[in-house]
Amino acid sequence: MVRVQLKGINRRKVKSGNRIVEYHSIRGVRGSGFWNSRSGVMLGSQEYIDAFRATSRTRPKEKSVETFSAILEEYLASNNY
Repeated sequence: MVRVQLKGINRRKVKSGNRIVEYHSIRGVRGSGFWNSRSGVMLGSQEYIDAFRATSRTRPKEKSVETFSAILEEYLASNNY
């Protein structure tokens, strides 16, 4: 079996009563929890990887950040200049 390091996973442990529950989610995306230690799914199993892939597909695309020079070039090329 090949071990693959999945990137972008936020791991959080929470004490629930007398047990510690671990939650995994996609870093930077609210409500993207795809695994917890009570789910019965083993870490690294195919179900875990499938849940990670399905959740990471819904990750929003990063917004393009325009630099001042790009805005200036667009203005100079327009009819308004």
